[in-house]
Amino acid sequence: MGAVQFVQSDAVEWLHSQRGKFDLLLEDLSVGRNGDVFKPDVSIDTLPRLIQSKLKPSGVTVFNLLPGDDRTWAEMTAKVCAPFGFGVQILFESYYNRVLLLGNEALPPAREVSRLLRAELTAIGSEMAADISVRSLRLGKR
Repeated sequence: MGAVQFVQSDAVEWLHSQRGKFDLLLEDLSVGRNGDVFKPDVSIDTLPRLIQSKLKPSGVTVFNLLPGDDRTWAEMTAKVCAPFGFGVQILFESYYNRVLLLGNEALPPAREVSRLLRAELTAIGSEMAADISVRSLRLGKR
């Protein structure tokens, strides 16, 4: 659909240095420890508001949530979603992470996101097409 640019850098520093706005930002930070993977605090406490400020009005962001050290799924999800007006959550039968698709403007309904995502996963032969469930998120900001 267009050019993709990959930059490996400190996420907060890099986002602060960007003057433009983005159509899409993906947050997928993780910290490995003792054979497991966790979300760093910056992914929950700092990046959601910063990412929201760097999106175009119609832009979307994707957060890949993993278990936190000292937070429940509900606490983590609420904190990440707080800056956004609209969102859906993608859950996996075979994985413990959760993916949040968030935006400032209305997103397609969960049923449509599910249909589109399943169709694309099926098209590439992914078994994940049968492994996902998509749910609407009730967000406080409107």
